[in-house]
Amino acid sequence: MLRRMNFYLLREVFGLFCLGVATVCLLLSVDFLVIFSRFLVQQDVNLHSVALLLKFKVPWFLHLALPVAVVLSVLIATGRLAKDSELKAAYLLGISPTYFLLGLFLFGLFVSALALLNNGWLEPNAERSYRALVDSFFYSQPPQETRFNVAYALKDDGIFYASRVRRSQYEPQSANLDGILVLLNDGRAISAKQGIWRSIDQTWELKEPLVYLSGRKMAITDSMVIPFSLNSDPSTTLAKSETLTLGQLNRQLRDINNAGGVTRDIRFQLHRRLADASSAVVFVAVSSALGLHLRRRLASLAWAIILLLGFWAIWTLSGDLHSRGLGSSIVLAWLTPGIVALLGIPLALSRLRT
Repeated sequence: MLRRMNFYLLREVFGLFCLGVATVCLLLSVDFLVIFSRFLVQQDVNLHSVALLLKFKVPWFLHLALPVAVVLSVLIATGRLAKDSELKAAYLLGISPTYFLLGLFLFGLFVSALALLNNGWLEPNAERSYRALVDSFFYSQPPQETRFNVAYALKDDGIFYASRVRRSQYEPQSANLDGILVLLNDGRAISAKQGIWRSIDQTWELKEPLVYLSGRKMAITDSMVIPFSLNSDPSTTLAKSETLTLGQLNRQLRDINNAGGVTRDIRFQLHRRLADASSAVVFVAVSSALGLHLRRRLASLAWAIILLLGFWAIWTLSGDLHSRGLGSSIVLAWLTPGIVALLGIPLALSRLRT
């Protein structure tokens, strides 16, 4: 009977979870179409292209829908069972709330694993296709990856800075450099307006560089080749983090970190995906402990609203703080599940014991 009761509760939760995911994705789709309606009309985008845009955005919709739907499904299901006195009857038969909590926790792990697959692999691949389709509305050929204000500190070579690094269209393993400043370990300072990064040769080739030593101009040459021993190529280091899978993102983080580059945005993107996926199991733990204690459906709905508003407020705040350069990127990425776990789980467990 215990297994049957647990299966009955999970069946209720799973049905509401699927309905919640579909509803949230539908709402986000409508919001997407409303926001981009003017752009779609101006570019004379046909219905097939609109359908493709929505298709490529589905993983992003799921990114938000999975943790939201899991809260709604658990609290609404437990609220319905409480309203019909089914939970009360189960408790009178000697079934502990902890037994139900374990089953719901395993369901949360399943949703988190699903979210990790979506956030880590499906979403970046879909985002790459989405950007390629949007770029096709403006360009005959997709624009090359570009980064601004890029700096590297290589132990054996020196410090390298470029105001813009743009991957070459015809040589994927090369990149065009603009606004260059190089500080070599031998004390020379070299500046140039333009140059080329050749990753195969591990060099920066500067055009018409100015060479300084101890603040005095030494020479002006037509070109100059400087060793740049970075074990990576522009296709990896310049790729947008939103279009990289977790494995690719981790490699990009490692390469740029080894080169002394700025990794704040990449680190935040990596940990944000992991944190958002883990939010599902944290939310299930909190909402399950609360839902199994509550005795009225209205109370379950109230807690669902409180948790969702809290999730959205903290998630938005952490992103804003990161964009302003405030706080640790790792702490901000894990802020949402961290706060919910620190505040929600002790509260829920204390109520569960009463």
